[in-house]
Amino acid sequence: MAWRLLVTGGGGLREFAWPGLERIRRIEGTGTGAMCASDGRLYLAGENGVIARMDAGTLAVTGSFAGGPGMAQLAASGNRLYALCADGDSLLMLDGATGAPVTLNRVGANPTAMHMDAAGRRIAVAGGECGMTALVCARTLDVTGTLDMPGMAQAAVWHAGGVATLCLNENMDSTLIIDGAGGSRRMMTLRGMPGALLPCEGALLAATQGWLYAVSPDGARVLRRTTAPGRARRLIFADGRLLLLDGIGEALHVLRAGRWRRVAGEARDMLLLADNMEGAGEE
Repeated sequence: MAWRLLVTGGGGLREFAWPGLERIRRIEGTGTGAMCASDGRLYLAGENGVIARMDAGTLAVTGSFAGGPGMAQLAASGNRLYALCADGDSLLMLDGATGAPVTLNRVGANPTAMHMDAAGRRIAVAGGECGMTALVCARTLDVTGTLDMPGMAQAAVWHAGGVATLCLNENMDSTLIIDGAGGSRRMMTLRGMPGALLPCEGALLAATQGWLYAVSPDGARVLRRTTAPGRARRLIFADGRLLLLDGIGEALHVLRAGRWRRVAGEARDMLLLADNMEGAGEE
């Protein structure tokens, strides 16, 4: 399967070949922030609270509609589009085809990140300054549970049957908390302020400011640690390469064979998109 890498920021959308990362083209004036794709549609958040809808194959703009304030992340499942609105302390669900709002719910205080489970039924939301992770029903946006955290929750992912959360602790470093499905909890202190999490090849990758950790699935030990550029906002792993989007320097880096390489600047979000979405745009 062929893939393309899309990167927002700098006033437009850039397309890169995968895995060589040669730049293919740049589209000016599209969304400059968070993005996601589903059912042949690409969604891009703009700084003005508007979401642009594009054909995922041709990257032609097919429409736009209102989103929410301070959209930190977008996610989609089928025809449902989710916007995590940090400035509104809320998670917004929209109809992905029409852009019509469906429902809204409060999920924290300046929530920073979310992660949908593989079945598209549950969303884990890092609640930010409220010090909790919210567990949300993807169909209704009802909060079905909360996990109290020892500090500001910055990243949360479904992992090994439970939820992993990366928090800022009182020493301005990170605390990794893994809450198991049976009610168990493990905590681990990691050097550096919290960045992003990614389940990867049987381990959990935890990126903090200046560091990248690979942690055992149960959170019992660090398997390896390496330096990393900046403070990750997003991580992607594919074809033996790790992509890291630095939220401080707004730069995209790739790690391969133990070495980091800077790919692009003015980067706000990234998405690895399969070419088989070509022509599957508006229905």
